[in-house]
Amino acid sequence: MAVQFDEILTRIGDFGFYQKRTYALLSLPAISVGSFMMMVIVVMYTPEHRCKIPSLSNDSYKIQSIEHESIINITIPYNLDNDVKYDRCHIYIRDDTNDDSKQTNLTKVKCQQWVYDQSIFTRTFTSDLNLVCDNALKTSHVQMFFYFGVLVGDFLLGLLSDRIGRVKCMCIAFLLVIVSSVSVSFVREFYTFAVLQFVTGGCSHGGFMCISVLGMEMVGPTKRLWTGMLQQVFFAIGVCYLALMGYLARDWMWINLACALPCILYISYYWIIPESARWLMSMDRKNDALTVIRKTVKVNKVNITESKYDVRQIDMEKSGSEGKLWHVFVNPVLRGRILILSFNWMIVSMTYYGVTMNSGNMGGSFFLNFMLMGLVEIPGVFIGMALIDKTGRRWSNGGTMIVGGLACISTIPVVLLGNTSTC
Repeated sequence: MAVQFDEILTRIGDFGFYQKRTYALLSLPAISVGSFMMMVIVVMYTPEHRCKIPSLSNDSYKIQSIEHESIINITIPYNLDNDVKYDRCHIYIRDDTNDDSKQTNLTKVKCQQWVYDQSIFTRTFTSDLNLVCDNALKTSHVQMFFYFGVLVGDFLLGLLSDRIGRVKCMCIAFLLVIVSSVSVSFVREFYTFAVLQFVTGGCSHGGFMCISVLGMEMVGPTKRLWTGMLQQVFFAIGVCYLALMGYLARDWMWINLACALPCILYISYYWIIPESARWLMSMDRKNDALTVIRKTVKVNKVNITESKYDVRQIDMEKSGSEGKLWHVFVNPVLRGRILILSFNWMIVSMTYYGVTMNSGNMGGSFFLNFMLMGLVEIPGVFIGMALIDKTGRRWSNGGTMIVGGLACISTIPVVLLGNTSTC
């Protein structure tokens, strides 16, 4: 009688030493992906700024002396917004008349040069290219390019991994990440920068999808919940790593390189990480799949005869491995579920990235806030795993969405009624 592939995984060890070793290696790229997914927050950070005073060659945002403050007060218009003392986009130009009274007129004009607060970052891409005032919207455009790249990359690399395999697709993705992310560190032109961010977003998160699928396909059914969700812990560690690099480097170029260069190590996975035996089975490469299973049995030290894990006896049609993507939309039940879950994921992403991207506006230390945003995810993952294990998928998903929504709503009266002087 033919066996199912999951039965073989159970016989050779759902999550033996071989799978644990491979899973540990696969978790390292998840750290880098976590850093890249939040990188635009750091790179495109807009520091406090004002117009540069033309007559001062050594002008700085930080007040240097009483005389310096006096010149600023005369030259820079005051801002009507109480949160910002000086106008960020205009400057007074002094026009001396030629009459005997030497009357002086002040004309308010848009400035072309700015000085920036360097207490958080000494340089960002925003300050390098002066993406402020009339060009301020370009920072949002870069973020849009990056996350649109994530959408495209997840779709294309997901299809590619079904064609050429998980490991090959993952290595190709991180090779492109290395090229794009290292290159972007030295770019000083907006449109090239935006295109490279698109590539980085698509390839980094697309590679993460390959990692997640590979991590779940190599273990038995009883461990897929854990291997699927634990990847998010390493993603959160990547957010913390970015916060640490930001605190230490303070320069967007070095921060970006600190996250990009470790990706070179992941190219070696082509020779280290085994291909998914399940994918090999789906491509009717049973002998290659058997080779992977044999190695798993050997490393896991499972005392079992080869007849018990011989994948060549699996009936491909009965195993259900010939399913196609479009089959999901043909079946009305699956179509309804995928649409609901897609909308669900869209809301989760809007909330998660919306809160995280505004961590710098919360008051207090930017880096501490950013670090806490990453750290808080770690217990959240373990709580989520416990809830799913005890209550199932539907109740845990719906319950956490309700709790998260109430928490977001609860911030409104805090902001509206809170005392800003305490911030």
